[in-house]
Amino acid sequence: IDAEIRRLYDHILIASKYNNIPKCRKILSTYIVRYCDDPSYAGADVEKLVTALGKRENGFKAELDSSIAIDLYYQITRAVLGGDISTAIQGIRKYGYIFSGDSSAKYFFDIDRLERILYQMITEKGLWNNLKER
Repeated sequence: IDAEIRRLYDHILIASKYNNIPKCRKILSTYIVRYCDDPSYAGADVEKLVTALGKRENGFKAELDSSIAIDLYYQITRAVLGGDISTAIQGIRKYGYIFSGDSSAKYFFDIDRLERILYQMITEKGLWNNLKER
C-alpha cells in the first residue's frame, strides 16, 4: 500500500499542476474507498493532501465526502440488488469507518436502514456462518 500512496501522491501532483481539482478529488475518493479499512491505510498522509487541496479550493473536503458517499451508496445498493450480501456489508462497513456515525453525511439514514434490514435478514436466514467463511 505504500507504493499505492506514492502513486496516488504522484497522480495528485500532476493533476494539481494543471489545477485539475476534480481529478484530485476523484483520485482521493477512489483511494479512500478502496483502502480505508486496510491496516496500512495512510490516513495521516491522506488528511495532509485533503488539507492542502482544501486550501486551494473552498469546499474541497465537503465535495470529497459527498463523492465518497455517492460511490459507496452506489456500491452498496448495487450489491443489495444483485444479492451480494458480503459486498454490501463491506460497503456499509467502509461507510461507517469513513464517516464515523456522522448523521449529517450524505445517505447516512438510507445506509443505516439498509444495514438494519441486512442484519435482520442475515439473522433470520442464519447466514452469519456463510459470511464469516468469505
